[in-house]
Amino acid sequence: MLTDFHPPEDSPLPNTEQVRAALSNPQRLLEDAAAATPGWSAPYGGPDGVAVLSGMLRHELDALAREISSLRTVAIAEMLREDSLATAGRKLGLGRTGVHKLSSQARKSRFVSLLTKGLW
Repeated sequence: MLTDFHPPEDSPLPNTEQVRAALSNPQRLLEDAAAATPGWSAPYGGPDGVAVLSGMLRHELDALAREISSLRTVAIAEMLREDSLATAGRKLGLGRTGVHKLSSQARKSRFVSLLTKGLW
């Protein structure tokens, strides 16, 4: 996990606490950068630290986005128990083909167990 990142003590890179803080509230890093007050990057390890943290955050958020997409495929498959492709498509702002493609990925999801009746 990225919170196990341990740079050398004399490194300008972020320490474990800075990494943990940035991962728990990525919006804060963005807000601090947007405010552009002098020295804003110091708590993050300066430009080097911001570059490292930004990469770490991107990696973590990409992984989270994949998980959310995976859950969405299962939810769409569940919707199709009651809704037609066209109805589900209207609800989601997608075409029938898009709904079908997404729902067909549900069986590969780690959330596939949710397709057991009665869990929703």
